[in-house]
Amino acid sequence: GAAALMVLAEHTGVLKGIGSLGVWLFFCLSGFLLAAPFIKEPSRALSPRFMATYLVRRMKRILPMYYAVLAASLMFSGKTDQFIRHILFLQGDGHLWTLPQEMFFYLVLPLVVAAIYLLCRGNLLHTRQGEQGSRMAHVELSGHQEILNRRT
Repeated sequence: GAAALMVLAEHTGVLKGIGSLGVWLFFCLSGFLLAAPFIKEPSRALSPRFMATYLVRRMKRILPMYYAVLAASLMFSGKTDQFIRHILFLQGDGHLWTLPQEMFFYLVLPLVVAAIYLLCRGNLLHTRQGEQGSRMAHVELSGHQEILNRRT
């Protein structure tokens, strides 16, 4: 809500210079929310069923209104070349400039998560850190136990 208000304030002239902050805020929040299911369970990026559901949900949310706006724009402008570039997400200008970036993010995020998951799932770094943490905690507790034993 706040991000949209910042952009609106910029476009209406109420607060100049705040619109780009709203856009950055929107992209950050969107990225966080879209990445949340993959952060909770990274293996989802390897599930064809989950990925199909994820992508269909994204497309259902964006494409109907986007294509309606493009069709109306084509009817009024008659610029078929621009229409085709927009349909294929090869051009993003004017009020539609964010859509190619969003589509790119929707497609790349699961691939990046899958790659990281595949590269790191056999890695013992997490386990080693956990074991090291346990050893450190044990050493700390042992040290405190020695101090307690000396006092008695």
